[in-house]
Amino acid sequence: MRALSLTLGALSALVAVSNSAILQKKTLVFPKGFAKLEGPQSAKHSGRGAPWTQHKKFRYMQAIDFGNSLKGKIQAIAMRRDSSSLSGPPFQTTPLFFTDIELWLSTAGLTNIFAFSQNFNRNIGRIVVKVIARKRINFPPVRSVPGVLPQPSFGFRLPFDKPFQFNGAVLVMDIRGFDNSLPRGVTIHVDWTSSAALGSPTLSNAPTCIAWSPPAVQLFQSGAIDWIKKTWGFKGFMRNAPPFAPALYLLSGGLAKNPIKLPSGCFFNLALPSLFLAMPATTDGSGAALTPRLIIAYDRKFAGITVAGQWLVLDPKSSKLLASNWAQTQIHEWLDKAVYPTAFTSAFFNSNAQRGIFVSIGQTPVLEFTYQ
Repeated sequence: MRALSLTLGALSALVAVSNSAILQKKTLVFPKGFAKLEGPQSAKHSGRGAPWTQHKKFRYMQAIDFGNSLKGKIQAIAMRRDSSSLSGPPFQTTPLFFTDIELWLSTAGLTNIFAFSQNFNRNIGRIVVKVIARKRINFPPVRSVPGVLPQPSFGFRLPFDKPFQFNGAVLVMDIRGFDNSLPRGVTIHVDWTSSAALGSPTLSNAPTCIAWSPPAVQLFQSGAIDWIKKTWGFKGFMRNAPPFAPALYLLSGGLAKNPIKLPSGCFFNLALPSLFLAMPATTDGSGAALTPRLIIAYDRKFAGITVAGQWLVLDPKSSKLLASNWAQTQIHEWLDKAVYPTAFTSAFFNSNAQRGIFVSIGQTPVLEFTYQ
Protein backbone atom coordinates (compact mmCIF):
# COMPACT_ATOMS: atom_id res chain seq x y z
CA MET A 1 0.00 0.00 0.00
CA ARG A 2 2.87 2.30 0.89
CA ALA A 3 4.51 1.52 -2.46
CA LEU A 4 1.25 2.35 -4.24
CA SER A 5 1.04 5.68 -2.40
CA LEU A 6 4.60 6.51 -3.39
CA THR A 7 3.86 5.59 -6.99
CA LEU A 8 0.71 7.73 -7.05
CA GLY A 9 2.64 10.59 -5.46
CA ALA A 10 5.37 10.35 -8.06
CA LEU A 11 2.78 10.27 -10.86
CA SER A 12 1.03 13.34 -9.42
CA ALA A 13 4.32 15.19 -9.24
CA LEU A 14 5.15 14.18 -12.82
CA VAL A 15 1.75 15.38 -14.05
CA ALA A 16 2.20 18.67 -12.21
CA VAL A 17 5.63 19.22 -13.76
CA SER A 18 4.31 18.28 -17.21
CA ASN A 19 1.35 20.65 -16.91
CA SER A 20 3.68 23.44 -15.79
CA ALA A 21 6.00 22.83 -18.73
CA ILE A 22 3.06 22.88 -21.16
CA LEU A 23 1.78 26.15 -19.72
CA GLN A 24 5.20 27.75 -20.03
CA LYS A 25 5.22 27.11 -23.77
CA LYS A 26 2.23 29.35 -24.51
CA THR A 27 3.04 32.12 -26.94
CA LEU A 28 1.15 35.02 -28.48
CA VAL A 29 2.36 37.07 -31.46
CA PHE A 30 1.46 40.74 -31.68
CA PRO A 31 0.02 42.21 -33.87
CA LYS A 32 -2.64 39.63 -34.52
CA GLY A 33 -2.16 37.81 -37.79
CA PHE A 34 1.63 38.17 -38.00
CA ALA A 35 2.65 34.78 -36.63
CA LYS A 36 3.03 33.55 -40.21
CA LEU A 37 3.22 36.88 -42.05
CA GLU A 38 6.10 39.31 -42.30
CA GLY A 39 5.65 42.99 -41.54
CA PRO A 40 6.21 45.39 -44.45
CA GLN A 41 9.03 47.28 -42.73
CA SER A 42 11.97 46.70 -40.40
CA ALA A 43 13.59 48.23 -37.33
CA LYS A 44 17.34 48.51 -36.91
CA HIS A 45 17.45 50.61 -33.73
CA SER A 46 15.54 51.51 -30.58
CA GLY A 47 13.73 54.37 -32.33
CA ARG A 48 11.42 51.66 -33.66
CA GLY A 49 11.64 49.18 -30.81
CA ALA A 50 14.74 47.08 -31.49
CA PRO A 51 16.54 46.48 -28.14
CA TRP A 52 19.77 48.03 -29.43
CA THR A 53 21.04 51.14 -31.20
CA GLN A 54 24.33 52.51 -32.55
CA HIS A 55 23.89 55.28 -29.98
CA LYS A 56 24.39 52.62 -27.24
CA LYS A 57 22.17 54.42 -24.71
CA PHE A 58 18.43 54.77 -25.15
CA ARG A 59 15.03 54.57 -23.52
CA TYR A 60 12.05 53.15 -25.37
CA MET A 61 8.49 52.81 -24.11
CA GLN A 62 5.56 51.10 -25.81
CA ALA A 63 1.94 50.65 -24.77
CA ILE A 64 -0.09 47.77 -26.19
CA ASP A 65 -3.82 47.32 -25.71
CA PHE A 66 -4.33 43.55 -25.64
CA GLY A 67 -7.93 43.67 -24.50
CA ASN A 68 -8.57 40.13 -23.23
CA SER A 69 -6.25 38.36 -25.68
CA LEU A 70 -3.32 38.07 -23.24
CA LYS A 71 -3.70 37.11 -19.60
CA GLY A 72 -1.22 35.29 -17.39
CA LYS A 73 2.37 35.46 -16.18
CA ILE A 74 4.51 36.94 -18.97
CA GLN A 75 7.95 35.31 -18.89
CA ALA A 76 9.72 36.56 -22.01
CA ILE A 77 9.46 38.82 -25.06
CA ALA A 78 11.14 38.00 -28.37
CA MET A 79 11.64 39.57 -31.81
CA ARG A 80 12.53 37.99 -35.13
CA ARG A 81 15.01 38.98 -37.79
CA ASP A 82 13.57 40.82 -40.76
CA SER A 83 14.26 39.54 -44.27
CA SER A 84 15.46 43.01 -45.30
CA SER A 85 18.65 42.36 -43.31
CA LEU A 86 19.75 40.64 -46.50
CA SER A 87 19.76 43.94 -48.37
CA GLY A 88 22.83 45.21 -46.52
CA PRO A 89 26.29 43.68 -46.50
CA PRO A 90 25.30 40.11 -47.29
CA PHE A 91 25.63 37.72 -44.41
CA GLN A 92 23.47 34.70 -43.74
CA THR A 93 24.05 34.61 -39.98
CA THR A 94 24.10 37.51 -37.55
CA PRO A 95 27.25 37.90 -35.44
CA LEU A 96 27.21 36.97 -31.78
CA PHE A 97 26.59 40.18 -29.84
CA PHE A 98 25.13 41.43 -26.56
CA THR A 99 22.82 44.23 -25.53
CA ASP A 100 23.08 45.74 -22.05
CA ILE A 101 19.53 46.60 -20.97
CA GLU A 102 16.95 46.57 -18.23
CA LEU A 103 13.25 46.06 -18.82
CA TRP A 104 10.25 47.20 -16.81
CA LEU A 105 6.65 46.14 -17.37
CA SER A 106 3.66 47.90 -15.91
CA THR A 107 -0.03 48.34 -16.16
CA ALA A 108 -0.91 51.54 -17.97
CA GLY A 109 -1.40 54.93 -16.42
CA LEU A 110 -3.76 55.79 -19.27
CA THR A 111 -7.10 54.48 -20.42
CA ASN A 112 -6.60 55.05 -24.14
CA ILE A 113 -3.46 54.70 -26.27
CA PHE A 114 -4.30 58.00 -27.96
CA ALA A 115 -3.53 59.63 -24.61
CA PHE A 116 0.01 58.18 -24.69
CA SER A 117 2.46 60.83 -23.55
CA GLN A 118 6.01 61.78 -24.53
CA ASN A 119 6.57 62.08 -20.78
CA PHE A 120 7.58 58.53 -19.84
CA ASN A 121 6.34 58.62 -16.24
CA ARG A 122 2.80 59.63 -17.20
CA ASN A 123 2.29 56.34 -19.01
CA ILE A 124 3.22 54.08 -16.08
CA GLY A 125 0.43 52.58 -13.97
CA ARG A 126 0.24 51.43 -10.35
CA ILE A 127 1.75 47.95 -10.84
CA VAL A 128 5.39 48.18 -11.95
CA VAL A 129 7.90 45.30 -12.09
CA LYS A 130 11.54 45.29 -13.15
CA VAL A 131 11.34 42.03 -15.07
CA ILE A 132 14.96 42.20 -16.28
CA ALA A 133 17.50 43.76 -13.93
CA ARG A 134 20.29 45.50 -15.81
CA LYS A 135 22.43 42.85 -17.49
CA ARG A 136 24.10 41.87 -20.71
CA ILE A 137 21.87 39.62 -22.77
CA ASN A 138 23.77 37.62 -25.38
CA PHE A 139 22.07 37.03 -28.70
CA PRO A 140 23.39 33.87 -30.33
CA PRO A 141 23.92 33.93 -34.10
CA VAL A 142 20.59 33.95 -35.96
CA ARG A 143 20.66 32.24 -39.32
CA SER A 144 18.55 33.83 -42.04
CA VAL A 145 16.74 31.85 -44.70
CA PRO A 146 16.66 33.69 -48.06
CA GLY A 147 13.27 33.88 -49.70
CA VAL A 148 11.36 32.76 -46.59
CA LEU A 149 8.72 35.18 -45.28
CA PRO A 150 8.66 35.61 -42.40
CA GLN A 151 11.96 34.39 -41.00
CA PRO A 152 11.29 31.13 -39.16
CA SER A 153 12.26 31.96 -35.58
CA PHE A 154 11.98 34.69 -32.96
CA GLY A 155 15.73 34.54 -32.34
CA PHE A 156 16.19 37.77 -30.36
CA ARG A 157 14.78 36.68 -27.02
CA LEU A 158 14.57 38.66 -23.76
CA PRO A 159 13.96 36.13 -20.93
CA PHE A 160 12.68 37.67 -17.69
CA ASP A 161 14.25 37.44 -14.23
CA LYS A 162 10.78 37.87 -12.76
CA PRO A 163 7.45 37.03 -14.43
CA PHE A 164 4.86 39.76 -14.77
CA GLN A 165 1.27 38.93 -13.86
CA PHE A 166 -0.87 40.55 -16.52
CA ASN A 167 -4.65 40.53 -16.38
CA GLY A 168 -5.41 42.03 -19.76
CA ALA A 169 -6.03 45.57 -21.07
CA VAL A 170 -3.04 47.89 -21.67
CA LEU A 171 0.55 46.73 -21.08
CA VAL A 172 3.46 49.20 -20.93
CA MET A 173 7.02 48.10 -21.81
CA ASP A 174 9.89 50.32 -20.68
CA ILE A 175 13.27 49.27 -22.16
CA ARG A 176 16.43 51.09 -21.08
CA GLY A 177 19.63 50.48 -23.02
CA PHE A 178 23.14 51.12 -21.76
CA ASP A 179 25.48 49.44 -24.24
CA ASN A 180 25.80 46.79 -26.96
CA SER A 181 28.56 45.02 -28.86
CA LEU A 182 27.27 45.40 -32.41
CA PRO A 183 30.28 45.58 -34.75
CA ARG A 184 30.78 49.02 -36.26
CA GLY A 185 28.86 49.43 -39.50
CA VAL A 186 26.70 46.33 -38.94
CA THR A 187 22.94 46.84 -38.77
CA ILE A 188 20.58 44.05 -37.76
CA HIS A 189 16.90 44.52 -38.56
CA VAL A 190 13.94 43.09 -36.67
CA ASP A 191 10.52 42.63 -38.24
CA TRP A 192 8.36 45.74 -37.84
CA THR A 193 5.00 46.95 -39.04
CA SER A 194 2.56 49.83 -38.99
CA SER A 195 -1.11 50.10 -39.73
CA ALA A 196 -0.67 52.53 -42.61
CA ALA A 197 2.74 51.74 -44.06
CA LEU A 198 3.77 51.96 -47.69
CA GLY A 199 5.90 48.88 -47.26
CA SER A 200 9.60 48.41 -47.78
CA PRO A 201 11.82 46.32 -50.02
CA THR A 202 12.54 42.75 -49.14
CA LEU A 203 15.76 42.06 -51.01
CA SER A 204 17.35 38.68 -51.48
CA ASN A 205 21.00 37.82 -51.81
CA ALA A 206 20.14 35.53 -54.71
CA PRO A 207 22.66 35.70 -57.58
CA THR A 208 22.81 39.14 -59.19
CA CYS A 209 25.03 40.31 -62.02
CA ILE A 210 27.20 43.30 -62.80
CA ALA A 211 27.07 43.04 -66.57
CA TRP A 212 27.55 46.62 -67.70
CA SER A 213 28.98 48.62 -64.80
CA PRO A 214 28.87 48.30 -61.02
CA PRO A 215 26.82 48.18 -58.91
CA ALA A 216 24.32 45.47 -59.82
CA VAL A 217 20.80 46.23 -61.02
CA GLN A 218 18.60 46.49 -57.93
CA LEU A 219 14.89 45.90 -57.41
CA PHE A 220 12.78 47.32 -54.59
CA GLN A 221 9.14 46.27 -54.42
CA SER A 222 6.40 47.00 -51.93
CA GLY A 223 2.73 46.53 -51.25
CA ALA A 224 0.29 48.53 -49.14
CA ILE A 225 -3.33 48.58 -48.04
CA ASP A 226 -5.39 51.70 -48.81
CA TRP A 227 -7.87 51.76 -45.94
CA ILE A 228 -10.06 54.42 -47.51
CA LYS A 229 -10.49 52.72 -50.90
CA LYS A 230 -10.19 49.16 -49.54
CA THR A 231 -7.57 48.24 -52.15
CA TRP A 232 -4.14 46.66 -52.14
CA GLY A 233 -1.48 48.51 -54.14
CA PHE A 234 1.73 47.03 -55.48
CA LYS A 235 4.71 48.54 -57.32
CA GLY A 236 8.34 47.89 -58.24
CA PHE A 237 11.28 50.27 -58.45
CA MET A 238 14.61 49.62 -60.21
CA ARG A 239 17.93 51.44 -60.15
CA ASN A 240 21.51 51.00 -61.44
CA ALA A 241 20.30 49.77 -64.85
CA PRO A 242 21.59 51.11 -68.20
CA PRO A 243 20.04 54.50 -69.06
CA PHE A 244 17.23 54.75 -71.61
CA ALA A 245 16.92 50.97 -71.87
CA PRO A 246 13.77 48.90 -72.47
CA ALA A 247 12.78 46.88 -69.43
CA LEU A 248 10.15 44.42 -68.24
CA TYR A 249 8.93 44.02 -64.68
CA LEU A 250 7.66 40.46 -64.13
CA LEU A 251 5.53 39.11 -61.31
CA SER A 252 5.10 35.47 -60.38
CA GLY A 253 3.45 33.42 -57.70
CA GLY A 254 6.73 31.75 -56.81
CA LEU A 255 10.41 31.16 -57.43
CA ALA A 256 12.00 28.65 -59.78
CA LYS A 257 13.69 25.65 -58.20
CA ASN A 258 16.41 25.95 -60.84
CA PRO A 259 17.08 29.58 -61.82
CA ILE A 260 17.82 30.22 -65.50
CA LYS A 261 21.30 31.58 -66.20
CA LEU A 262 21.17 34.24 -68.92
CA PRO A 263 24.01 34.85 -71.43
CA SER A 264 24.84 38.06 -69.55
CA GLY A 265 25.66 36.01 -66.44
CA CYS A 266 22.51 37.12 -64.62
CA PHE A 267 20.02 34.66 -63.20
CA PHE A 268 16.28 34.72 -63.82
CA ASN A 269 14.70 33.41 -60.61
CA LEU A 270 10.93 33.51 -61.13
CA ALA A 271 8.84 30.39 -61.69
CA LEU A 272 7.71 30.53 -65.32
CA PRO A 273 4.45 28.53 -64.84
CA SER A 274 3.35 31.02 -62.16
CA LEU A 275 4.03 34.23 -64.11
CA PHE A 276 0.88 36.34 -64.09
CA LEU A 277 1.89 39.88 -65.04
CA ALA A 278 4.49 41.70 -67.15
CA MET A 279 4.81 45.50 -67.04
CA PRO A 280 6.93 47.18 -69.76
CA ALA A 281 8.97 50.28 -68.90
CA THR A 282 11.94 52.32 -70.06
CA THR A 283 14.72 53.43 -67.72
CA ASP A 284 15.46 57.13 -67.37
CA GLY A 285 18.80 58.87 -67.76
CA SER A 286 19.98 57.63 -64.39
CA GLY A 287 19.05 54.01 -65.10
CA ALA A 288 15.98 53.97 -62.87
CA ALA A 289 12.43 52.85 -63.60
CA LEU A 290 9.19 52.75 -61.60
CA THR A 291 6.10 50.76 -62.47
CA PRO A 292 2.58 52.15 -62.19
CA ARG A 293 0.94 50.98 -58.99
CA LEU A 294 -1.00 47.76 -59.51
CA ILE A 295 -4.32 48.16 -57.70
CA ILE A 296 -6.57 45.25 -56.74
CA ALA A 297 -9.63 45.11 -54.51
CA TYR A 298 -8.44 43.89 -51.13
CA ASP A 299 -9.88 40.60 -49.92
CA ARG A 300 -8.78 38.88 -46.72
CA LYS A 301 -8.62 35.55 -48.56
CA PHE A 302 -5.48 36.90 -50.29
CA ALA A 303 -3.69 37.19 -46.92
CA GLY A 304 -0.44 35.27 -46.87
CA ILE A 305 0.01 35.12 -50.64
CA THR A 306 3.60 35.89 -51.66
CA VAL A 307 4.32 37.78 -54.87
CA ALA A 308 7.81 37.39 -56.39
CA GLY A 309 9.12 40.04 -58.77
CA GLN A 310 12.18 40.65 -60.94
CA TRP A 311 13.28 43.14 -63.61
CA LEU A 312 14.71 42.20 -67.00
CA VAL A 313 16.57 44.97 -68.87
CA LEU A 314 17.98 44.95 -72.39
CA ASP A 315 21.50 46.36 -72.35
CA PRO A 316 21.80 48.58 -75.47
CA LYS A 317 25.57 48.06 -75.64
CA SER A 318 25.75 44.27 -75.46
CA SER A 319 22.18 43.50 -76.61
CA LYS A 320 22.01 41.06 -73.67
CA LEU A 321 19.32 40.74 -71.02
CA LEU A 322 20.29 41.86 -67.54
CA ALA A 323 18.31 40.77 -64.49
CA SER A 324 17.90 42.48 -61.15
CA ASN A 325 17.85 40.61 -57.87
CA TRP A 326 14.51 38.99 -57.13
CA ALA A 327 12.27 40.15 -54.30
CA GLN A 328 9.24 38.81 -52.49
CA THR A 329 6.39 40.77 -50.93
CA GLN A 330 3.65 39.24 -48.87
CA ILE A 331 0.01 40.35 -48.76
CA HIS A 332 -0.65 41.04 -45.12
CA GLU A 333 -3.55 40.12 -42.93
CA TRP A 334 -4.19 43.53 -41.47
CA LEU A 335 -6.52 44.10 -38.59
CA ASP A 336 -10.00 45.38 -39.40
CA LYS A 337 -9.25 48.81 -38.02
CA ALA A 338 -6.93 51.49 -39.34
CA VAL A 339 -4.73 51.78 -36.25
CA TYR A 340 -3.10 48.99 -34.26
CA PRO A 341 -3.78 49.32 -30.53
CA THR A 342 -0.22 50.40 -29.73
CA ALA A 343 1.85 53.56 -29.27
CA PHE A 344 5.49 54.29 -28.46
CA THR A 345 7.95 57.03 -27.62
CA SER A 346 11.75 56.88 -27.51
CA ALA A 347 14.87 58.81 -26.58
CA PHE A 348 18.49 58.38 -27.72
CA PHE A 349 21.76 58.92 -25.79
CA ASN A 350 20.10 58.74 -22.35
CA SER A 351 19.07 55.54 -20.56
CA ASN A 352 17.09 57.46 -17.93
CA ALA A 353 15.47 60.13 -20.12
CA GLN A 354 12.25 61.57 -18.71
CA ARG A 355 10.81 62.54 -22.07
CA GLY A 356 10.85 60.95 -25.52
CA ILE A 357 11.49 62.70 -28.83
CA PHE A 358 8.28 61.64 -30.55
CA VAL A 359 5.12 59.62 -30.18
CA SER A 360 3.87 57.26 -32.87
CA ILE A 361 0.48 55.55 -32.94
CA GLY A 362 -0.03 52.21 -34.66
CA GLN A 363 3.60 51.18 -35.17
CA THR A 364 5.32 48.22 -33.56
CA PRO A 365 7.95 45.54 -33.91
CA VAL A 366 6.43 42.09 -34.39
CA LEU A 367 6.61 40.66 -30.87
CA GLU A 368 6.26 37.17 -29.43
CA PHE A 369 5.14 36.98 -25.79
CA THR A 370 5.79 33.81 -23.77
CA TYR A 371 3.43 33.44 -20.86
CA GLN A 372 1.92 30.94 -18.45
